[in-house]
Amino acid sequence: MAEQNVASAVGIKVTCGEEISEDHLVSFSVEQDLGQPDMCTVTIRNEDNTYSGSLTIGADVKIAVGDGAGTPVFTGEVIGLEPVYKGNGENTVTVRAFNRLHRLTRGRKSKTFLEQTDQDIASAIAGEHSLSPQTGSDPKITHKHVYQHNQTDLEFLRVRAARLGFEVWVEDKKLFFDQPKSDVDSGVKLRYGDAATSTEEGAAFLKYFAPRMSTANVVKSVTVRGWNPEKKEEIVAEAKAEPSKLGSKGADQASGVFGDTATFEVDHPVSSVEEATAIAKAKLREAMMSYMTGEGECRGTPEIKPGIVVEVTINPDTSDDRFNGKYLITGASHRYSNPTRGDSGGYLTSFRFCRDAEGP
Repeated sequence: MAEQNVASAVGIKVTCGEEISEDHLVSFSVEQDLGQPDMCTVTIRNEDNTYSGSLTIGADVKIAVGDGAGTPVFTGEVIGLEPVYKGNGENTVTVRAFNRLHRLTRGRKSKTFLEQTDQDIASAIAGEHSLSPQTGSDPKITHKHVYQHNQTDLEFLRVRAARLGFEVWVEDKKLFFDQPKSDVDSGVKLRYGDAATSTEEGAAFLKYFAPRMSTANVVKSVTVRGWNPEKKEEIVAEAKAEPSKLGSKGADQASGVFGDTATFEVDHPVSSVEEATAIAKAKLREAMMSYMTGEGECRGTPEIKPGIVVEVTINPDTSDDRFNGKYLITGASHRYSNPTRGDSGGYLTSFRFCRDAEGP
């Protein structure tokens, strides 16, 4: 597929409490990362104070790209307005918005949770912020006592999520407390160079791709040790590397040249073997996913968002090229400039990724 400007071929739909005319839209940018609130800025022509006087804090903001209703790029709420008045230029107003995960960053709390699983805790916090909880089913470990110590709800949930190998993110009004599904294909295909000239349906042109492969933190196993004061016995659990769902050669195989590296974690309080096992698996996954990281940029692709898996082809002539294959998206940036504003304009998507393997 030859490079093309998606913005010139399909509609851009922006709502900031009210629908914004495409003629009035100057630009928008959306920044998304797992574990952080999505951030959006929309710049609008503001002649005669049309928008600076009517836009309201807390109003719904929606951006979609494509035919019909379009593919959602951002859904959130207005948190700030920034008008700019130019005596010899165009007046504009910039709308700043976050998705609803920002609600979990407002205010610090000290609170105790008794006889609850982390999923129960996440569900309770979601309810406090008028969000629908979507929690991972496994592992479910009941904790006698969990203390939220002078933390925001987001800080607290991220700590709890890390012990399970989970992430925290929001889509519209749903709070996800789960592990991104690396075995679920999003259908997004990215092709570089000659590969982008293929007629494959849905293949997006990849303008830039910069992977970094490192075995610095890769290990073959993680052991967690703790102490049960009630039974007065040691708690030991081990997690070993398993075949990757993202590539044909796992990171543990690549690191074998430096020996069978193992690591021990002793700074995590645990109360059961089940909990120690969950932490060991989470730490192992974190280490393995550091094997391949990097950034890329492609023509505007609204389907790209954190938590999905995309298929990348860098070298179509060598099917087993180590950099061909599936990548987990950890962050994305969508930037649009109205092509009717007197410059080239257009829509670009950049993204961050990680991977625990190489090859297709």
